[in-house]
Amino acid sequence: MNLRQYFQRNIKVTFTNGVTTIGFVETDTPAIDTEDERFDEIGITGSPEYPWLLGVSEEEIKSIEVIEE
Repeated sequence: MNLRQYFQRNIKVTFTNGVTTIGFVETDTPAIDTEDERFDEIGITGSPEYPWLLGVSEEEIKSIEVIEE
């Protein structure tokens, strides 16, 4: 999954546990710069359910789509 394409975009993401949220992708971190160096990560802000910077690993994402606002 290429998370870089969602950088600085509004998205709707569904997690592997079935939870869905919307937000703005504020950060994009390639796997080489993450703690385990296995999966890319993004940081989402503006989510009603998560009012902080939410760090999401690629392995936690079931689906993701760009939404226009």
